[in-house]
Amino acid sequence: MKPMGALPPEFAGQSGSLTIAGQSADDWARQAGDTPLFVYDMAIVAARIARFRAAMPAIDLHYAIKANPHADLLAAIAPLVDGLDVASSGELAHALAVKPAAAISFAGPGKRDDELVAAITAGATLNVESEGEAARAFAIGDRLGLAPRMAVRVNPDIELRGSGMRMGGRASPFGVDAVRAAALVTAIVGAGADWRGFHIYAGSQALDPGAIIETQAATLALAARLADQAGVAPPLVNLGGGFGVPYFAGDVALDVERVGDALAEALATRAAILGETRFAIEPGALAGGGVRCLSHAHRRREAEPGRNLRRRRWRSQPPTRRQRQFRHRGASQLSDRGRGAHGSRNHDHRVRGRSALHPTGPAGRQGRAPRGRCRRA
Repeated sequence: MKPMGALPPEFAGQSGSLTIAGQSADDWARQAGDTPLFVYDMAIVAARIARFRAAMPAIDLHYAIKANPHADLLAAIAPLVDGLDVASSGELAHALAVKPAAAISFAGPGKRDDELVAAITAGATLNVESEGEAARAFAIGDRLGLAPRMAVRVNPDIELRGSGMRMGGRASPFGVDAVRAAALVTAIVGAGADWRGFHIYAGSQALDPGAIIETQAATLALAARLADQAGVAPPLVNLGGGFGVPYFAGDVALDVERVGDALAEALATRAAILGETRFAIEPGALAGGGVRCLSHAHRRREAEPGRNLRRRRWRSQPPTRRQRQFRHRGASQLSDRGRGAHGSRNHDHRVRGRSALHPTGPAGRQGRAPRGRCRRA
């Protein structure tokens, strides 16, 4: 069997039947009535967020919804973080249900006009990815009689070494090249928009603390240089994420405390123009990765006709694309009445088609997936 990587530390010390949020895996399966299902342990999520807060007390924590947009999970995470980052109008709608618009930022290249309208109308911050997108936002703001809240997403001239996806140091659809960013800031301020700062994201899924520390120091220097060129201090610098999760065999969990200590030292000596600037990090995978367990039943035909053998396996790992199309079990601790710790009714959810990954797709109905739509491995 292909190795799936080490279990998260919250589960690694268990022996015998796997326990999730105080109940056995078999108990969760009986409550759901069938498999597959996902079970989320919100105590683990809260503990990871608390660890981040302790390691980086001066940094705002944003949750990137694309890491997991499940509505129940989002409702539970929202009170624990300072902001939410979205990448579609569907994610924006989910975010507005749990956070005020001023705490929401909308990133991603290729935003449609209707998405710009939705963000500007709501009052969310647009992380603009090009001069063309900024011009469209200006025009829409003029038509609506609203001043758009706008930050500039920068494609940095640095890269995050060892990251699973590198977004800097090369041509990229993500953000404005660093050499053009200051001019775009000048245009935004000159147009009367509400400039909110920089979003600088060099890569994702990095587990090397040295690489993250090096990249964050370079990002602070880049933000200061761009602010000096534009002649205006940024209210916020979003340092992106990049904090990885040990998905595969041999991966070692990121030393968050080491990263936090180094970032505190870098901030203490930051350039004067960033003296009043706030800083944020949006580690979606760090908060949401590895906190769910997937149960699915394996069926195979026995020699005796008409007889199946069911063998249940539990995994604690990130889902594949196909697995994201399975029904979800929104969960923290369940009481006898079946309500989660955040007070919402826990259902098995199935989200059809692309909306499993991108909430702009059609909303799936609750309940069991129709036969043939949800394969079992």
